[in-house]
Amino acid sequence: YASWRDAIFATSGLAPEQTTDTADPDGDGLRNFLEYASNFKPLLGDQPSQTGVEQDGGTLAFTYRRNLHALDLDYSIQGSSQLAESLSWAPVTPLGEVPLSDDGTTRVIQATVAKPVDPPCYFLRLKVVSP
Repeated sequence: YASWRDAIFATSGLAPEQTTDTADPDGDGLRNFLEYASNFKPLLGDQPSQTGVEQDGGTLAFTYRRNLHALDLDYSIQGSSQLAESLSWAPVTPLGEVPLSDDGTTRVIQATVAKPVDPPCYFLRLKVVSP
């Protein structure tokens, strides 16, 4: 990640606080670290239209992008019945994962997750970490 960040921002002319992991210099709602993990461009506003959740009966289809060159990252799906409670997020094991597209640098993946019967609302998120 550090070499990607340095290459992207070395000649950008941005203030140092705009080049941190949590900054969003292009204002598209994606922080620099997630731009790297998803293989988006942190200086051009991206529309993450290939990500999201759809319900299909008793399952949820969770779609996300993965940077195939980001070998320094671990990706996992988490679920929770509460958005605001940070301690309620727990790892979710997908029933299956299917690549929807792969151009050699970015893979769009759809993971199928069992939807809990109770609670009625269930949320999914992608957790990306650098181990």
